[in-house]
Amino acid sequence: MQDGKITELFLSRDPSALLEAQKAYGRYCMKLAMNVLGNKEDAEECVNDALYKVWNAIPPASPMHFGAFLARVTRNTALDRRKHNASYKRKLPEADAVLSELSELVSGREDPEEAAMERDLREAISAFLMTLPERKRRIFIARYFRYESIVRIAKENAVSPGSVKTELFRIRTDLKNYLTERSFII
Repeated sequence: MQDGKITELFLSRDPSALLEAQKAYGRYCMKLAMNVLGNKEDAEECVNDALYKVWNAIPPASPMHFGAFLARVTRNTALDRRKHNASYKRKLPEADAVLSELSELVSGREDPEEAAMERDLREAISAFLMTLPERKRRIFIARYFRYESIVRIAKENAVSPGSVKTELFRIRTDLKNYLTERSFII
């Protein structure tokens, strides 16, 4: 079923919307949650929580790209679960590696006064990604949105893991320069 039809089912509060969303995006969301959490039970619960959140968000939200909307909700739900799990000293090395790689670009401050700056940063990163060739953009998104391992990204792109590491380093360097030129404090 197409995204528009799934969104219509949610907007009309049709319970079959959840089933159709699960059919269309369940595997993808499960993979995304597993990449962040590394635990099947937590990932399954996370996907269910994400579907519940989407059910409550539509309406009033009416996303143009339902799959991307659900993926973002799933990813954020998984990251919240990961934070919760980390408080109990249960960490996932792959997610830690990804967050460590981005730590030089994103400060950990949670000052409410920086909410506008955070929105501007998101917009700047999106604009930067649009300047990248498709292959580089796919690699960046696979690593920093879907939390894919270096080895998996290398297999998907038919290159060596070292090549992926080098490419990610260059993209992060270019992103840092891009943000610095736009007066973001790194």
